Formats: sequence, structure tokens, C-alpha cells
Amino acid sequence: MEEKFNIKTVKVLRTKEGTIFEAVTVMVLIVSWVMALFFHCLSSNDDVFSMAVLTVVSLLFLWRCYYKPGSINITGVSLKNTRQVALAIRFARIVALWLALLMLTLTVMGANHPMMKSTAIGFVIVIGLIGFFFIYIIQKAE
Repeated sequence: MEEKFNIKTVKVLRTKEGTIFEAVTVMVLIVSWVMALFFHCLSSNDDVFSMAVLTVVSLLFLWRCYYKPGSINITGVSLKNTRQVALAIRFARIVALWLALLMLTLTVMGANHPMMKSTAIGFVIVIGLIGFFFIYIIQKAE
């Protein structure tokens, strides 16, 4: 008799890959904040707000991966097995890292830099392409 898959009963185990993603993401966030505070990059409330939002969203992605795998479905694809859940968790960790790197870029370049808008759009495009790739492989995972 085949058991029905229940995403609420899925346990996420600690892996080296997950730990590396989490550690690198948190280190990038910390470096970004230290640089912003040390070099006085936070020239307006918009800078503080955008950095705070990127920090919260990155940490939320990591938290959801580890503690709430039942609600990790950011791809919109119904998850029917543990392989698909693992791929969705990997995608969420990659998005968290890219958002942290976007924050580091924002800190280094500054929000008022002429190239910042196009750089941010480039980051969004890359995250979107990664998303399309993961949606495809999640659908194909059996």
C-alpha cells in the first residue's frame, strides 16, 4: 500500500550544503551592515529601509527553509515528493544568498549610484532565470 505524501510531516535535516548557504548568507548580511555603518553609506531613510527589507527577506527565506518546510513553496508548483521539497529548499537558499549579495552591492555602490538601478534589475533577472530553471526541474523531479 502506497503512503500519501504529506508536506507537513517532512523533516529538513541539517546538511553541509545548507549550512554553507546559511553561513555565507549571514556573513554577507553582516559585512553589508558593518560596511554601511562604518563608511556612512546610509545617507537616507530609504537606504536604511531597503537594507532592512533585504535583510529580513533573506533571513525569512532561510528560516522558512529550515523550520517551516511545509510553507516553502515559493515556486507555485505543488510539491508531491521529498525530492521536490529538497529542490524548493535549495532554491529558497539560493534566493536568500542572491538577495544578500544584492544588499552588499547596494552598500558598495550606494543607492544613488547611476548604475545601481540597472544592477538591481540585473539581479532580479538572474533570480528570475534561476526561478524558471528550478520550477522546471521541480516539475520534472519524481
